[in-house]
Amino acid sequence: IIALYVQSVSVATYGVLGLASSTLGAYLLGMDNGLLHSGLYGYNGILVGLCIGTFQHPNDNKDGWDPILVVPVVIYSVFSTLLFGALARLLVPYKVPPFTMPFNIAALMYLSSTTSQAYFATSLNSILPEHA
Repeated sequence: IIALYVQSVSVATYGVLGLASSTLGAYLLGMDNGLLHSGLYGYNGILVGLCIGTFQHPNDNKDGWDPILVVPVVIYSVFSTLLFGALARLLVPYKVPPFTMPFNIAALMYLSSTTSQAYFATSLNSILPEHA
């Protein structure tokens, strides 16, 4: 986490917010204590926060921090916790752990849903085709 703060304070803060919200969400939802203590829910949450902080264009903020992004970081981090629980129930009987698949699904959902919105313009907008 220290290395993340050295690289970018705002991106690391979004990551830590994702870590805290996904871990708290898992605790409040009564998820498996073993997985909670091993940090699997928090790991997906920190990845979601880092993704949103990395690909989000701050709207003319010099430090890169945008308070409105707290909402999607919390929502999608808790959503990754729910996905982890659902995918674990589906995949563990086949001896396939979900690992970071919840992060991938949550991050792709966020990035694909924000590419057409003016306020949440992501860095993916430059590579996507224009609408006719």
